[in-house]
Amino acid sequence: MSTEWEKEGRLGGCFFFDKTRPETTTRQGFCDTLAAQLANNQPQLRSLITHGIEKIGPVLAVCSFEKKLQKLVIQPMKDVALVLVIDALDECDERDRALILRNLLSSLSQTPRLKILITSRPERDIAELLGSFQSRTESLHDIELGSNRSDIAVFVKYKMRGLIRSSELTNKEVQQLAKRVNCLFILASTACKVVQDSIDPRSTLRELLDPKRNSLGDINRLYSTILSKACKIGQTEQARASKTQETLIQILKVILVAAVPLTTSVIDALLGIKNTRRAIDFLSSVLNLRSDGTILILHPTFREFLENETDAGEFHINIADAHELVAKGCLQTMSRELCFNICRLESSYVLNKDIPDFKERVSKYISKELQYGCIYWPTHVANSNGTSCSGEIGTDVVRFTENEYPLYWMEVTSALSKVSKAIGDLQDIGNCSLEGGTKARINDIRRFLIAFLTPISESIPHIYISAIPLAPRRSYIRRATRDSFTKLMSAFIGCSESWPEPPREWQGHTSYVISVVFSPDGRWIVSGSWDKTIRLWDAETGQSLGEPLRGHTRAVTSVGFSPDGRRIVSGSWDETICLWDAETGQSLGEPLRGHTQAVTSVGFSPDGRRIVSGSEDMTIRLWDAETGQSLGEPLRGHIRGVTSVGFSPDGRRIVSGSEDMTIHLWDAETGQSLGGPLRGHTQGVTSVGFSPDGRRIVSGSWNTTIRLWDAETGQSLGEPLRGHTREITSVGFSPDGRRIVSGSEDTTIRLWDAETGQSLGEPLRGHTRAVTSVGFSPDGRRIVSGSYDMTICLWDAETGQSLGEPLRGHTQAVTSVGFSPDGRRIVSGSWDKTIRLWDAETGQSLGEPLRGHTHRVTSVGFSPDGRHIVSGSEDKTTRLWDAKTGQSLGEPLRGHTRAVTSVGFSPDGRHIVSGSWDETICLWDAETGQSLGEPLRDHTKPVASLGFSPDGRRIVSGSDNETIRLWDAQMGQIPVQPFQHNARLIPPQEYLLSNGSITFNPSQNSGSTDISPRISRFIPGPHFAPPCHTNSSFSESGWVSSFGKLLYWVPPDNRHGLQNSHILTIPTNSPSRSTWIDFTNFRCGTSWTECRK
Repeated sequence: MSTEWEKEGRLGGCFFFDKTRPETTTRQGFCDTLAAQLANNQPQLRSLITHGIEKIGPVLAVCSFEKKLQKLVIQPMKDVALVLVIDALDECDERDRALILRNLLSSLSQTPRLKILITSRPERDIAELLGSFQSRTESLHDIELGSNRSDIAVFVKYKMRGLIRSSELTNKEVQQLAKRVNCLFILASTACKVVQDSIDPRSTLRELLDPKRNSLGDINRLYSTILSKACKIGQTEQARASKTQETLIQILKVILVAAVPLTTSVIDALLGIKNTRRAIDFLSSVLNLRSDGTILILHPTFREFLENETDAGEFHINIADAHELVAKGCLQTMSRELCFNICRLESSYVLNKDIPDFKERVSKYISKELQYGCIYWPTHVANSNGTSCSGEIGTDVVRFTENEYPLYWMEVTSALSKVSKAIGDLQDIGNCSLEGGTKARINDIRRFLIAFLTPISESIPHIYISAIPLAPRRSYIRRATRDSFTKLMSAFIGCSESWPEPPREWQGHTSYVISVVFSPDGRWIVSGSWDKTIRLWDAETGQSLGEPLRGHTRAVTSVGFSPDGRRIVSGSWDETICLWDAETGQSLGEPLRGHTQAVTSVGFSPDGRRIVSGSEDMTIRLWDAETGQSLGEPLRGHIRGVTSVGFSPDGRRIVSGSEDMTIHLWDAETGQSLGGPLRGHTQGVTSVGFSPDGRRIVSGSWNTTIRLWDAETGQSLGEPLRGHTREITSVGFSPDGRRIVSGSEDTTIRLWDAETGQSLGEPLRGHTRAVTSVGFSPDGRRIVSGSYDMTICLWDAETGQSLGEPLRGHTQAVTSVGFSPDGRRIVSGSWDKTIRLWDAETGQSLGEPLRGHTHRVTSVGFSPDGRHIVSGSEDKTTRLWDAKTGQSLGEPLRGHTRAVTSVGFSPDGRHIVSGSWDETICLWDAETGQSLGEPLRDHTKPVASLGFSPDGRRIVSGSDNETIRLWDAQMGQIPVQPFQHNARLIPPQEYLLSNGSITFNPSQNSGSTDISPRISRFIPGPHFAPPCHTNSSFSESGWVSSFGKLLYWVPPDNRHGLQNSHILTIPTNSPSRSTWIDFTNFRCGTSWTECRK
């Protein structure tokens, strides 16, 4: 028809959607193709099309679909009688075809002489859209329509014309075929292919027309005939025919469930056969062998037929069985082809990407079937036989996870840049009903990949020379390979015993966490922070994935995943938006620039093609997610900074909240404001979002309330939700739309019933500072939260319980530490209101924390005989404790009117001295707890630190007024004038001023504002490179190198301890733990392969 209209000069243009060609399954290229064809078919319209291009201007490549269609296609055709042909619209992406149909059909009123021919399978969404317009619809399946019968007859005769000319078929036989296909185009098309591809067309046609066989009764019967015929070709015995059928079914199983189209040679390798190509030749009427050698199913009805047991009968394919077959092929291929140093790499000094011929090595040494097997075996195992992995496939998985195969598999995932994908896919296998030992090994492999994502992804040799020696001692991979890999460095201090349990608080950011979001599949969490970085986390283990994403020059304010989970978008105070590859962590292109003040909120559209951003510059912008170009003009309407933006679930609207106390709705295509602002909040709006069905909007505000709105009318729904006591920072719906989660500066998270507005249960407590961001997991079972306390927490959405193990040790800043007199114990005090005792040699915690203070502990110390501990606190009291039992001794010592800042025993242990923010110093009897005399007063600002002289006759004190004072400990008088500090004046030699502390004589005490007490052991260091490699250095991403040569990689938790190995950090599994490496057996560079026996 298109050809005829073209000959008649009536064709405007045509566009053919095709699922087998990804570039023709979306709206991309639709307008450009039609405009080019229109200019070619109708030369008189070229000037109008050119004018349209000029009107759009330099943003042509990124302007909206609607604008491009109007300017380049519809308006040039306004006064001419032309036809547009849109074929197979059902094979277009559902969201895009709705957009195309709406715009095409609405344009008919502007172009009364335009006709549009649309062909499609009768999908519901297409039928509904067509039904809302005055359109003529004909069903090609309607056998009552004479036009359908004649059209099919013309089509069949055209397809058979070659066979008629060669006298292999007669016109009468062809007419009979046209009559028997019952006006079903796919039936007619497939039948014609069967006849054309056969060796004996007449015989094949007779079989199809045989009324007893009824092969043309419907498409499913024809498919059965095709498969039956293929099984019997060239076979004279039933046994051989059965064997052929078995092979044919196996080939179809692979084609049906393959994650990507496969070539015949890959299918042969996976199945262990050599005749896939021959079988495909027999099935050319239902399968398409493409020019690149890959095979596709020609029509969706054939896939539907094979999957339906009733229709397919003996040819039915069970999808779980098909996955098991392919999984077995993948595992056997890996078992056969994987080996150590598969790419024959000569040196460990360089990254994969810096090896000049790395891609050529991958192609040469890693076969296509091995590439497929290594990438997709977890997917096929996870989908085989529901959730059970028993039987033969279970045995194959067990065999693969034993010994060294996982390491060789990691080599291939590294070479193919698929390590991140492997981590996610192994989680799916972990959900299968595997035997306990196998499940534990799979989990260990996954934890190994997560912990060493950076070296495994970046350099194949470092799977061995960096990852194995620094893995936990009980790691299965480390234990299983220790006899095979003997020439490795050895971390004899600093390696943990086992993989850590998922923590309650995920730590890694060094400043406020501002934004947290789950990935669409729930496997990952992305976070953005004031520390200018973005981090990826494994949602199951809480482990950070790889290195932080760095690129922003100021605080990151907002992050989000694309709908397919492959990209991350981030916004920042640096006024830019960045895009990142979620697999590799690499920045994608240049930052998007256009906002003139801080970007506060970003998000992808539901189809992933656009990005919306809000800014303090009071505007909202839309961006093309592929090109990074700004789409149209900024959306203006708010009169103060925009704080939050988001797309509706259908991608047609945008919602925005602002400091101006209003919420706006916008048309996502045109940028026009939809109605007036939504008013109700009495202070700035901080967070907004659509419900999953797009019918409601939730908003949070500085005024401590949450509101619900009707997204169509803009009316407020019910009363505000009240419960938080400070500003709301973040709100969001659960995936089912039944609950709302909110975070607040009051440090809590709350759940609400989205229908009634009632609070659900108690607030979720755990953060110690403002909660900045909250969100549900895609399955609605978990909640993630970020906070100013620099941590990320996970919560059970049903119970409200925190998920993960509590921190072992202090949970807040450590303010004071000290040795026992014999040096065997350490005491520490913390903002978490507790005092802890530690073994100074092992770093292990001794007993339970000492609890009693009601506010932060500021100072601690041992008595000279080591039997007692003294502590001071912001609760204004000083306490005594039994150092052996941890019991509180007597009542708290009360006398100060503000926080106690420093405490200590006299050398004879009979007295205690305390200093305070109330600017006084008090002396106490250590036995009775009685105050000795009046407080010592002379400081004009808070006392920061104090201590006794070795003979006990004097007390020294330091104050915030920059002075140090000496006191007579007996009389309480000041014997000398105060030492006045100017800037950082170094005190006399007999005093040590360190971290705001003053003590007599140098000591080994140290204080810290992190949660890990440390002891300096005065052992020479650092020792982080082999003796033969001089000028070694640490990179920000953990690589140790010498003159540009990579030596090895260090996990984040070992970096500080390796560079400061003379410091023992408590607990010994803390992120700052001491790390010592023995390089005696270390092999690297050109000798790296010697690491293996």
